[in-house]
Amino acid sequence: MIWALHGAFGDASDWETLAASLPTEVRPIDLWSTEHDLSLADWGAEFNRRVAGSDPEPILLGYSMGARLGLHALLDAPGLWRRAILVSPHPGLGSRDDRRARRARDDGWLRKFERLEWSEFWGEWNAQGVFESSVSRPLVTRRDSMRRGLVAWSLSEQGDLLPDLHRIGCPILWVTGGRDQKFTSIAEASCLLSPGAQHRVIESAGHRVPWDAPDEFAELVRDFSAL
Repeated sequence: MIWALHGAFGDASDWETLAASLPTEVRPIDLWSTEHDLSLADWGAEFNRRVAGSDPEPILLGYSMGARLGLHALLDAPGLWRRAILVSPHPGLGSRDDRRARRARDDGWLRKFERLEWSEFWGEWNAQGVFESSVSRPLVTRRDSMRRGLVAWSLSEQGDLLPDLHRIGCPILWVTGGRDQKFTSIAEASCLLSPGAQHRVIESAGHRVPWDAPDEFAELVRDFSAL
């Protein structure tokens, strides 16, 4: 079974099209259903307990924030997962100054999240440079627990996972878009530190690979999960 984790301000329904195109069962996880604002690491450990009790050969799929949560799950229980597919993830910021700057940036987004009308906030979020070469995602109607993406699950709250990537025992497929140079470079550097990792670039995609190039992405997932 593929356990699919969506990105910030996404939801479980983001994976419906992919799930319909794969022979393997896909279980999308609603990351906003968690009652408490668990840290990234605590969420990963709790998620692993859930998966271990129901799936003997799980495959992890995560996009962006969901892929960062997935990295914490992989590091919490390196022997649990059979395979992992990480789309446009960030393994963490290496310096305290970088984390402080990211905290300030996400605090700015949090103020907008709490002040602006939802459609206005969503328009500004989609206008960020990282999404410049990607499709614009439709407005997500849920807004209840999504603030945790800017608070407990902000990149500023994540440690630098690069030195620990070698501990992940399962094969990992890092996927990035060719038009997303920043995260393609991050994936290349990360794979050098992870013995079981390989990197695939979908040239026609930006940051939102599964939606920028749905057919090519589905083929990658299908082939990798069948191995």
